[in-house]
Amino acid sequence: MRRLRGLTITELLIAVAIIVIIAAVVFPIVRESKERAKLSACGSKMMQIFHAIELYRHNYDGDGKYDEPEIMGLPPTFNELIDDQKVPLETFVCLAPPNDEKSKHSVFTRMFLTKQQGGNWGDYCRKYLDDSILIVDKNHNPPSVNRESPVQKHWAEGVYLGGNLKAFYKFGDQGTSEWWNSD
Repeated sequence: MRRLRGLTITELLIAVAIIVIIAAVVFPIVRESKERAKLSACGSKMMQIFHAIELYRHNYDGDGKYDEPEIMGLPPTFNELIDDQKVPLETFVCLAPPNDEKSKHSVFTRMFLTKQQGGNWGDYCRKYLDDSILIVDKNHNPPSVNRESPVQKHWAEGVYLGGNLKAFYKFGDQGTSEWWNSD
């Protein structure tokens, strides 16, 4: 009679170790690709919002000059895009988890409300023209990152008035226009 030979404990431990090493290499790559896919999907949504803003400006006689939002024909809030342009509400929600515990969703923000930061949109827009930041997504930072901290690097992407979508990973306060317009 022939005796069947099984795996020794050493061979079994080596096989398990190889599987663990492969998993340790693959899981971070998969996690990073999922995060990049979310960033890409959010960028696509922001471009949809940008095109809706352009249609709104066309419908409401935005003269194309670089000035205050009302003169440029920019909608006062995203609600006008939902009502007038029939943009679905889901378009304004980012796929990334919210950065604060209180909110249910991560929502894109508009930068043309710079008056709240002590700035003036008209002056900013005349200075940077098509490179004026219009829509911002600051929702892709890990929970440990404080968005207002100038000593931590931040992920963010934004759509500019000229229609360019750019993503950044750099130090500073994402709430300032200087963060978006400096290298």
